[in-house]
Amino acid sequence: MPTHTYRANEFRMLEPCSALVDCTCTIYNHRPQDCRDFDCRLLSAALSQAVSIDRALEIIGTAKSLIASLTPKISSALPANQQESNNVYVLLSRLFHHVNGSVNKQGAGSITIQQRHLLAKACDYLSLIAKHFRSPSLLAKYRALIATIDAANSGCRLTAGSPSPVTTPASVQSEPTPGGKGDLPPGELRAASQQRGKN
Repeated sequence: MPTHTYRANEFRMLEPCSALVDCTCTIYNHRPQDCRDFDCRLLSAALSQAVSIDRALEIIGTAKSLIASLTPKISSALPANQQESNNVYVLLSRLFHHVNGSVNKQGAGSITIQQRHLLAKACDYLSLIAKHFRSPSLLAKYRALIATIDAANSGCRLTAGSPSPVTTPASVQSEPTPGGKGDLPPGELRAASQQRGKN
């Protein structure tokens, strides 16, 4: 698995993880110890019974639905040579750099209502991930980019019909989950919680 140096002699896996395919870990039975030891926020909450298993599965379903909805929309908004990927994190990163590049070259006024709306949807997804799973570094970048676009277009064409301020979808706001970070282990949470003690 590819890694890079982080700080003094520390190493981290490059993200998105090369073993992650369609939201599933392809090396789960042989995953590194750090992955075995890690619990995302939602799994920690379910194991401590702060969130019911049914509610946790509902949140996972919401995340998967957002991925299924976002992936083709982001892909179609990118240049043709950047569209090929089923990994939503790769596409989110490409979308950010594509739109940010347009802002830097042509100004925030060059961003269309459709692009602004897609940025808001992407930010909603990243907010959900930050609340229930881990803290994605892209979230702050998306929020800053949206703020730049909105500030530059205040009172202009993006005001009418532009998306409302970015918030976490109402369907995932009801229950806070305790601290933690990282991705949800693959497979259903119910199975993961039952097998936790075996690893």
